[in-house]
Amino acid sequence: MWGFWDGRHWEDDAPFFYDDWSEKPSLDVWRNLVYGEWWNDETGTADDAGSYATSAFLGDHDITVSTDSDSASTTVSVDDATGTTTVTVTVSGSGTGGSSGGDSGGDSGGDSGGDSGGDSGGDSGGDSGGDTGGTGEYPEWSASEVYRDGDQVVHDGRVWEAQWYTQDQEPREEDWYVWQPVEDAGSGGSSGGDTGGDSGGDTGGDSGGDTGGDSGGDPGDAPTWDSNEVYTEGDRVSYDGSTWEAKWWTQNQEPGASQWGPWEEV
Repeated sequence: MWGFWDGRHWEDDAPFFYDDWSEKPSLDVWRNLVYGEWWNDETGTADDAGSYATSAFLGDHDITVSTDSDSASTTVSVDDATGTTTVTVTVSGSGTGGSSGGDSGGDSGGDSGGDSGGDSGGDSGGDSGGDTGGTGEYPEWSASEVYRDGDQVVHDGRVWEAQWYTQDQEPREEDWYVWQPVEDAGSGGSSGGDTGGDSGGDTGGDSGGDTGGDSGGDPGDAPTWDSNEVYTEGDRVSYDGSTWEAKWWTQNQEPGASQWGPWEEV
Protein backbone atom coordinates (compact mmCIF):
# COMPACT_ATOMS: atom_id res chain seq x y z
CA MET A 1 0.00 0.00 0.00
CA TRP A 2 1.43 3.36 -1.07
CA GLY A 3 -0.60 5.73 1.07
CA PHE A 4 -4.37 5.83 1.33
CA TRP A 5 -5.87 9.06 -0.15
CA ASP A 6 -5.73 10.45 -3.70
CA GLY A 7 -5.67 13.98 -2.34
CA ARG A 8 -2.16 13.48 -0.94
CA HIS A 9 -0.62 11.01 -3.34
CA TRP A 10 1.19 11.10 -6.67
CA GLU A 11 0.01 7.67 -7.92
CA ASP A 12 -3.70 7.56 -8.81
CA ASP A 13 -4.01 3.80 -8.53
CA ALA A 14 -2.10 3.34 -5.27
CA PRO A 15 -4.34 4.76 -2.48
CA PHE A 16 -7.48 3.22 -1.01
CA PHE A 17 -9.67 6.37 -1.22
CA TYR A 18 -10.62 8.81 -3.99
CA ASP A 19 -10.40 12.58 -3.48
CA ASP A 20 -13.95 12.63 -2.07
CA TRP A 21 -13.00 9.85 0.39
CA SER A 22 -15.17 7.26 -1.34
CA GLU A 23 -13.64 3.81 -1.26
CA LYS A 24 -11.75 2.18 -4.10
CA PRO A 25 -12.06 -1.52 -4.97
CA SER A 26 -8.50 -2.05 -3.71
CA LEU A 27 -9.69 -1.32 -0.15
CA ASP A 28 -12.17 -4.19 -0.38
CA VAL A 29 -9.38 -6.51 -1.51
CA TRP A 30 -7.16 -5.39 1.37
CA ARG A 31 -9.92 -5.88 3.95
CA ASN A 32 -10.77 -9.30 2.59
CA LEU A 33 -7.15 -10.42 2.85
CA VAL A 34 -6.27 -8.93 6.24
CA TYR A 35 -9.55 -9.56 8.05
CA GLY A 36 -10.62 -12.60 6.01
CA GLU A 37 -8.11 -14.90 4.33
CA TRP A 38 -5.18 -13.93 6.60
CA TRP A 39 -7.16 -13.75 9.85
CA ASN A 40 -7.58 -16.63 12.30
CA ASP A 41 -10.74 -16.72 14.41
CA GLU A 42 -11.02 -20.17 15.93
CA THR A 43 -13.24 -21.52 18.70
CA GLY A 44 -13.30 -25.14 19.79
CA THR A 45 -13.48 -27.63 22.63
CA ALA A 46 -10.46 -29.27 24.23
CA ASP A 47 -10.22 -33.06 24.29
CA ASP A 48 -10.27 -35.20 27.43
CA ALA A 49 -6.58 -34.48 27.98
CA GLY A 50 -7.22 -30.73 27.86
CA SER A 51 -5.56 -30.19 24.46
CA TYR A 52 -6.79 -28.30 21.40
CA ALA A 53 -4.94 -27.97 18.07
CA THR A 54 -5.49 -25.73 15.05
CA SER A 55 -3.61 -24.15 12.15
CA ALA A 56 -2.58 -20.50 12.31
CA PHE A 57 -0.90 -17.84 10.23
CA LEU A 58 2.42 -16.38 11.28
CA GLY A 59 2.01 -13.57 13.80
CA ASP A 60 0.66 -12.91 17.29
CA HIS A 61 -2.41 -14.78 18.50
CA ASP A 62 -4.65 -14.17 21.52
CA ILE A 63 -5.75 -17.41 23.19
CA THR A 64 -8.46 -17.72 25.84
CA VAL A 65 -9.31 -20.90 27.74
CA SER A 66 -12.50 -20.99 29.83
CA THR A 67 -14.20 -23.47 32.13
CA ASP A 68 -17.42 -23.30 34.09
CA SER A 69 -15.75 -21.21 36.80
CA ASP A 70 -12.55 -19.70 35.45
CA SER A 71 -11.01 -18.10 32.38
CA ALA A 72 -7.42 -17.30 31.41
CA SER A 73 -5.85 -15.64 28.37
CA THR A 74 -2.39 -15.44 26.89
CA THR A 75 -0.67 -14.32 23.69
CA VAL A 76 1.56 -16.56 21.59
CA SER A 77 3.75 -15.68 18.61
CA VAL A 78 3.83 -18.12 15.71
CA ASP A 79 7.08 -17.63 13.79
CA ASP A 80 7.84 -21.10 12.43
CA ALA A 81 5.95 -21.80 9.22
CA THR A 82 6.88 -25.48 9.13
CA GLY A 83 6.80 -26.54 12.78
CA THR A 84 4.41 -26.63 15.72
CA THR A 85 4.02 -23.96 18.39
CA THR A 86 2.74 -25.16 21.75
CA VAL A 87 1.26 -22.99 24.50
CA THR A 88 -0.07 -24.09 27.88
CA VAL A 89 -2.83 -22.16 29.68
CA THR A 90 -3.81 -23.25 33.18
CA VAL A 91 -7.34 -22.70 34.47
CA SER A 92 -9.41 -24.16 37.28
CA GLY A 93 -12.86 -25.68 37.14
CA SER A 94 -14.47 -28.76 35.68
CA GLY A 95 -14.22 -27.64 32.10
CA THR A 96 -17.89 -27.89 31.23
CA GLY A 97 -18.69 -24.36 30.24
CA GLY A 98 -15.81 -22.58 28.56
CA SER A 99 -13.99 -22.28 25.29
CA SER A 100 -10.52 -23.11 24.08
CA GLY A 101 -8.94 -21.21 21.26
CA GLY A 102 -8.90 -17.54 20.44
CA ASP A 103 -9.03 -14.72 17.96
CA SER A 104 -5.81 -14.14 16.15
CA GLY A 105 -4.44 -11.39 14.00
CA GLY A 106 -1.36 -12.49 12.15
CA ASP A 107 0.81 -11.22 9.34
CA SER A 108 0.44 -12.93 6.01
CA GLY A 109 2.46 -16.10 5.71
CA GLY A 110 2.30 -19.83 5.49
CA ASP A 111 0.12 -22.01 7.69
CA SER A 112 1.77 -23.57 10.67
CA GLY A 113 0.59 -26.08 13.19
CA GLY A 114 -0.61 -24.62 16.46
CA ASP A 115 -1.33 -26.48 19.65
CA SER A 116 -3.23 -24.59 22.30
CA GLY A 117 -3.93 -26.53 25.42
CA GLY A 118 -5.05 -26.19 28.98
CA ASP A 119 -5.66 -28.27 32.03
CA SER A 120 -9.32 -28.21 31.27
CA GLY A 121 -11.49 -27.11 28.41
CA GLY A 122 -15.14 -27.25 27.62
CA ASP A 123 -18.06 -26.31 25.55
CA SER A 124 -18.19 -22.64 24.71
CA GLY A 125 -21.37 -20.68 24.70
CA GLY A 126 -24.44 -19.62 26.54
CA ASP A 127 -23.26 -16.71 28.63
CA SER A 128 -21.63 -14.80 25.79
CA GLY A 129 -24.63 -14.85 23.51
CA GLY A 130 -27.18 -14.09 26.20
CA ASP A 131 -25.35 -11.31 27.98
CA THR A 132 -24.33 -9.40 24.88
CA GLY A 133 -27.75 -9.35 23.33
CA GLY A 134 -30.17 -9.37 26.17
CA THR A 135 -28.89 -7.77 29.36
CA GLY A 136 -27.04 -4.71 28.15
CA GLU A 137 -23.99 -5.65 30.24
CA TYR A 138 -20.87 -4.73 28.27
CA PRO A 139 -17.24 -4.33 29.39
CA GLU A 140 -15.78 -0.88 29.86
CA TRP A 141 -13.57 0.28 27.00
CA SER A 142 -9.85 -0.13 27.75
CA ALA A 143 -7.03 1.53 25.82
CA SER A 144 -4.82 -1.55 26.26
CA GLU A 145 -7.44 -4.05 25.05
CA VAL A 146 -7.56 -5.33 21.48
CA TYR A 147 -11.03 -5.20 19.87
CA ARG A 148 -12.26 -6.67 16.62
CA ASP A 149 -15.23 -6.31 14.30
CA GLY A 150 -18.46 -6.68 16.30
CA ASP A 151 -16.98 -6.26 19.79
CA GLN A 152 -19.08 -3.95 22.00
CA VAL A 153 -17.99 -1.81 24.94
CA VAL A 154 -19.33 0.87 27.27
CA HIS A 155 -17.74 4.34 27.22
CA ASP A 156 -19.09 7.68 28.47
CA GLY A 157 -22.47 6.14 29.21
CA ARG A 158 -23.00 4.66 25.74
CA VAL A 159 -22.51 1.30 24.06
CA TRP A 160 -20.12 1.28 21.09
CA GLU A 161 -19.40 -1.39 18.48
CA ALA A 162 -16.04 -1.91 16.78
CA GLN A 163 -16.16 -1.87 12.98
CA TRP A 164 -12.74 -3.45 12.53
CA TYR A 165 -9.53 -4.23 14.46
CA THR A 166 -8.62 -1.49 16.94
CA GLN A 167 -6.52 -0.76 20.01
CA ASP A 168 -6.04 2.49 21.96
CA GLN A 169 -8.61 4.37 19.83
CA GLU A 170 -11.12 5.98 22.17
CA PRO A 171 -14.79 5.60 21.14
CA ARG A 172 -16.33 8.82 19.81
CA GLU A 173 -19.12 9.70 17.41
CA GLU A 174 -17.56 10.30 14.01
CA ASP A 175 -18.34 9.15 10.46
CA TRP A 176 -16.06 6.40 9.10
CA TYR A 177 -14.53 5.91 12.56
CA VAL A 178 -13.63 2.52 13.99
CA TRP A 179 -16.24 2.91 16.79
CA GLN A 180 -19.93 3.50 16.10
CA PRO A 181 -22.60 4.11 18.79
CA VAL A 182 -25.15 1.35 19.33
CA GLU A 183 -27.34 2.40 22.27
CA ASP A 184 -27.36 3.97 25.70
CA ALA A 185 -25.59 1.82 28.29
CA GLY A 186 -27.85 -0.50 30.25
CA SER A 187 -30.72 -0.76 27.77
CA GLY A 188 -29.53 -4.01 26.25
CA GLY A 189 -30.40 -5.60 22.93
CA SER A 190 -33.76 -7.20 22.30
CA SER A 191 -32.82 -9.87 19.79
CA GLY A 192 -29.41 -11.04 20.93
CA GLY A 193 -30.42 -12.47 24.26
CA ASP A 194 -32.79 -15.25 23.27
CA THR A 195 -31.25 -16.46 20.06
CA GLY A 196 -27.69 -15.83 21.16
CA GLY A 197 -28.11 -17.57 24.48
CA ASP A 198 -29.82 -20.65 23.12
CA SER A 199 -27.49 -21.11 20.20
CA GLY A 200 -24.44 -20.29 22.29
CA GLY A 201 -25.15 -23.03 24.76
CA ASP A 202 -24.99 -25.69 22.08
CA THR A 203 -22.64 -24.46 19.43
CA GLY A 204 -20.28 -22.01 21.09
CA GLY A 205 -19.80 -18.46 22.20
CA ASP A 206 -18.97 -16.96 18.81
CA SER A 207 -21.86 -18.65 17.09
CA GLY A 208 -24.26 -17.62 19.84
CA GLY A 209 -23.25 -13.98 19.82
CA ASP A 210 -23.26 -13.53 16.10
CA THR A 211 -26.39 -15.49 15.40
CA GLY A 212 -28.40 -13.70 18.03
CA GLY A 213 -27.15 -10.16 17.72
CA ASP A 214 -26.19 -9.69 14.14
CA SER A 215 -27.72 -12.06 11.69
CA GLY A 216 -30.58 -13.86 13.43
CA GLY A 217 -33.80 -14.54 11.60
CA ASP A 218 -34.93 -16.12 8.40
CA PRO A 219 -33.11 -14.80 5.29
CA GLY A 220 -36.46 -13.89 3.80
CA ASP A 221 -36.95 -11.35 6.57
CA ALA A 222 -33.78 -9.43 5.72
CA PRO A 223 -34.30 -5.65 5.47
CA THR A 224 -33.87 -3.85 2.18
CA TRP A 225 -30.33 -2.56 1.56
CA ASP A 226 -29.91 1.14 2.40
CA SER A 227 -26.93 3.09 1.06
CA ASN A 228 -26.90 5.26 4.20
CA GLU A 229 -26.86 2.33 6.62
CA VAL A 230 -23.66 0.93 8.17
CA TYR A 231 -23.40 -2.86 7.96
CA THR A 232 -20.90 -5.15 9.68
CA GLU A 233 -19.84 -8.75 9.18
CA GLY A 234 -22.82 -11.13 9.22
CA ASP A 235 -25.53 -8.51 8.54
CA ARG A 236 -28.03 -9.55 5.87
CA VAL A 237 -30.06 -7.43 3.46
CA SER A 238 -32.44 -7.89 0.55
CA TYR A 239 -31.46 -6.31 -2.75
CA ASP A 240 -32.48 -6.86 -6.37
CA GLY A 241 -34.45 -9.99 -5.49
CA SER A 242 -31.63 -11.71 -3.57
CA THR A 243 -30.38 -11.92 0.00
CA TRP A 244 -26.84 -10.69 0.66
CA GLU A 245 -24.57 -11.06 3.68
CA ALA A 246 -21.85 -8.56 4.63
CA LYS A 247 -18.33 -10.00 4.90
CA TRP A 248 -16.96 -6.98 6.78
CA TRP A 249 -17.78 -3.35 7.62
CA THR A 250 -19.43 -1.52 4.72
CA GLN A 251 -21.51 1.54 3.85
CA ASN A 252 -22.82 2.80 0.50
CA GLN A 253 -21.40 -0.21 -1.38
CA GLU A 254 -24.08 -1.78 -3.55
CA PRO A 255 -24.48 -5.57 -3.17
CA GLY A 256 -23.24 -7.45 -6.22
CA ALA A 257 -21.48 -4.42 -7.73
CA SER A 258 -18.07 -6.08 -7.49
CA GLN A 259 -16.85 -9.66 -7.11
CA TRP A 260 -14.29 -8.32 -4.61
CA GLY A 261 -16.91 -6.30 -2.74
CA PRO A 262 -18.08 -6.72 0.85
CA TRP A 263 -21.32 -8.52 -0.05
CA GLU A 264 -21.85 -12.24 -0.65
CA GLU A 265 -25.08 -13.62 -2.09
CA VAL A 266 -26.70 -16.20 0.18
